[in-house]
Amino acid sequence: MNTKSMSSRDIQSKSRVVLQSLFPSWLPPAFRAMFARPLPELSLHMNALITALACKWLMGETELNTVEVESSADGEVRTLPGVKVERCRYLEEIGCASACMNSCKFPTQEFFKTDMGIDVTVSSAGLSNPPSLNPSVPGLPPLLLGRRGLPLTSSPIDLATPRCTH
Repeated sequence: MNTKSMSSRDIQSKSRVVLQSLFPSWLPPAFRAMFARPLPELSLHMNALITALACKWLMGETELNTVEVESSADGEVRTLPGVKVERCRYLEEIGCASACMNSCKFPTQEFFKTDMGIDVTVSSAGLSNPPSLNPSVPGLPPLLLGRRGLPLTSSPIDLATPRCTH
């Protein structure tokens, strides 16, 4: 994607279209109706397992893990399934936190929430700590740290920022 001629939102939109094209058009709405709404716990487990198995080609080695998440609604801490990426090939290759956010993090989160009916957070501490895919709990803001350990906001970032070194 040519960052000189596309805005952050354009990149996010095109990346989400790529994610949508990986599935038959009937699958996301069917998953949402049959699993995400009536069986949210099961859908989180299924999503973690399928993501860990199917995304190795892009992200590299993954492992299933558990994440403790506190609900904003009742303050209850729940243990939910997640996916830990050992070393993200995509992030290493592009070497740019804002490109990672706009072409992976935000589109992936939006795809899972809107198309699949599952709230997930893609979080990372930058190149030194690869991303993980974790369930989200409403009221908890996702946190993504850049390569220098500085918090990045969940709003789109212009890819022309100095964070990109290539």
